Amino acid sequence: MPVTNLPLIQQAMTRYGMSFYLGLGVIGNACGCIMFTRQTYRRTASSVYFLCLSICSIMYLIWSLFPYLYSLDHIDPQKQSIAYCKTRFYALSLYPEDVNPSEINELHCSTLEKLAAFETSANGRNWYMTKRLEIQGLIHIKPSEKQIIETVSKSSIKNCLQVLPVNFNYQKAEIENLVIFFHFNDTNEKYSVELRNSIVDVQDGWNEQIKPDLAIEIKTERIWKEILVRAKTPMDALDNEDIRIKNQQGDDYPEGILQLVQFLLLFAP
Repeated sequence: MPVTNLPLIQQAMTRYGMSFYLGLGVIGNACGCIMFTRQTYRRTASSVYFLCLSICSIMYLIWSLFPYLYSLDHIDPQKQSIAYCKTRFYALSLYPEDVNPSEINELHCSTLEKLAAFETSANGRNWYMTKRLEIQGLIHIKPSEKQIIETVSKSSIKNCLQVLPVNFNYQKAEIENLVIFFHFNDTNEKYSVELRNSIVDVQDGWNEQIKPDLAIEIKTERIWKEILVRAKTPMDALDNEDIRIKNQQGDDYPEGILQLVQFLLLFAP
């Protein structure tokens, strides 16, 4: 039996075992109260004591066990409900100005800890716990530069862009709204990346109804991959005419290189 199942078993035993104990105790003491309220059984002083004991036992069971059983599902939803943790985490990310970043990290760690408790796979549980320690700053895990270059070079340009939200550091985001269109001339692929309220949204194709802040024309996919792995700077690519930057009106806008650099610095290499 996996060790990760123990919290679930303990919770189930508490919920159903204590419920059975509660029902059995109330029924037994209620029968005692009914029996000792009859004059035929209440002939000695001890019968009155037994009657009072049964009433006190019922009151104790109700006042002590009912709140405990209720707390199994309702105490601190931040630690008990995975859906609550995820929903609140995304809500706080949408409006970061309303909350301290440390509160978001604390909530994120609580969510990962809860997911780890319910994870049946040892590898999955280790991933959740490792990610929690990484967010807390207790450990630092970073792939080597060689691994990054090999991974990016073997990936499609679509996957390279789709992974941007994963490597996004929302704590560094100072740009509230930014829309960038990417066009790769060699494959004629088009993608749009929108940064809004510290959330990154990557979409295939362009929405013609939206005017981007920047439109990046890139000669080949290889050039963009080199920029992602820091093998080539955007300035060098612009000087060599490997990329072209345009503004909302579609005119050449080399000054936009500063916005592009600031945008790329928001993502881990």
